[in-house]
Amino acid sequence: MEPQKSQEEDILSCYLYPKFSYTTPETVDLPTLTEEIKKYNDYLETITKSYMWHCDTPVFHPRTKSIQLLDSVLQGDTKPEESTLIPHIHLKLRYDEDIGDEWFTVFLIFKLTEYFEGLIVRLVDSDGEFLLIEAADHLPNWAEPETCQDRVYVTGGAVHVVKEQISAVERLTKLSKNPQNYRLSDEAQMCIRRRIGVYPEEIERRRHKARAFLPEKAASILAQEPGLIAFAIRTIVHSDPMERRVCRAMRYFPPEQRTMVNLMMTRCLYAMATHCRYTGDPRTGWNFPPANSPKYNAHLLGIKIACGLEILVARAHERRKKREGTGGAGDDDKWREYLRRLE
Repeated sequence: MEPQKSQEEDILSCYLYPKFSYTTPETVDLPTLTEEIKKYNDYLETITKSYMWHCDTPVFHPRTKSIQLLDSVLQGDTKPEESTLIPHIHLKLRYDEDIGDEWFTVFLIFKLTEYFEGLIVRLVDSDGEFLLIEAADHLPNWAEPETCQDRVYVTGGAVHVVKEQISAVERLTKLSKNPQNYRLSDEAQMCIRRRIGVYPEEIERRRHKARAFLPEKAASILAQEPGLIAFAIRTIVHSDPMERRVCRAMRYFPPEQRTMVNLMMTRCLYAMATHCRYTGDPRTGWNFPPANSPKYNAHLLGIKIACGLEILVARAHERRKKREGTGGAGDDDKWREYLRRLE
């Protein structure tokens, strides 16, 4: 079951159909899909290993018929006919302020469909059929983003649209057997290629190295987990005055012992941090140099990052308290380990 568009803003949803999922769907079980996911991850590892994600790291999830039926029940939806369900692999990516993450993921999907024979993928975001929107000036007369919902696919590294009003299984089967009958024009393909053709070179271009004067504990954590820089910056940028109250005491990242470090982040994250007006609580004792000092920006950036980490730790503590209060258990992901180190 697929939505016509993502119900949340800035979300990309990808539905991957390996050939066996629509040719022999009755034989597809969880181990089969899990093994296929491993193949995809192994293939993409060399491409993605140096990429810095702005928000989420995309993860493939197996979707057997039974899992889809269970989800429908839990969500209170009308129980679908089992014959209409197709086992597949689902990927959901939140890209928020950095649309580059969305197009890089599209690039990865195109690479997968070029490498894995018979793999067919649907992609949809909050705009719906965004691939058709991108190629809107070069579509056949009958094809419009609004009228082709659920019928746009990527296979063999190209975009296809199935015109017939037929079932999803029939669409996938017909497309697999005769992809040339549904392939959009070269002009339409070029519109998409212009978007994804900047990769993989763009991976390096979007990186930005900055100096930051950080509390030593913050510098240590980011040295071990560089990807946390995105969470720290996005947290302080989107925080409100109530959340920032914990930044007055700076219990976990006090300003007394700081060190100058080089940090790698995306250009988008650096721009967000630069435009964030919050400069720390004046009662904390950050003691940064005057605005005309060459070290001023590094001090300011360090304050913002440290405060973002402080809020993240405070949130993790609150989640843990709530779980302990209800007798529940759960994952504190990476923060459980860091909290133990900090205490």
